[in-house]
Amino acid sequence: MSDDQLPNSTNTSTEPTDERRLSKEDIAKHLADFKKLAEDMAALPDKVDRLMRSFFESAGSYVSKVMTIGYAGFFGIWAMTRTIMKPGPVLLTASLMLISISIFVANEIYNVSMLNKVAHGGGMEGIKGVTEHIGKLSATVRKYQGMQQWALRVTLAFACAAVLVMVYALVVDLWHVYLGIPEKAKP
Repeated sequence: MSDDQLPNSTNTSTEPTDERRLSKEDIAKHLADFKKLAEDMAALPDKVDRLMRSFFESAGSYVSKVMTIGYAGFFGIWAMTRTIMKPGPVLLTASLMLISISIFVANEIYNVSMLNKVAHGGGMEGIKGVTEHIGKLSATVRKYQGMQQWALRVTLAFACAAVLVMVYALVVDLWHVYLGIPEKAKP
């Protein structure tokens, strides 16, 4: 009597039972699924690279546009009012804005170098390469964010100081002109 004829015995043969056999169609479907998965995994590094590049470009572009509009507005107002301001406040305002713009331009140059670093990450082969690239990008992003925050704060501090000097000088001049209060005599 063979094993499969014995009641309550387990089949220990290496032949799969009919329940575990896959049809050729099922095998073809699974192979197609694995091929699709392999193609998706191969495309993953490019997708990560495009996503990171897009993130840096859009974030940097927004801040640059806002800052450029702010500078344009400031210089428009300053061009109209500097002729009525005294030389001291004009020089101080110009100096503060020069420092602010210098930091802004240096920061933009730094941004371009960071974008270049992200865009040319390279070396992404498979999941391990993507994981390593993302780890490197995380450190780069933290460094980038720190530099961005510092530059933005310093740039805005100098720009605000320039605006305050200009506003103060204009208010004092208006005070003297329209209220008829004489300026202190210079010694």
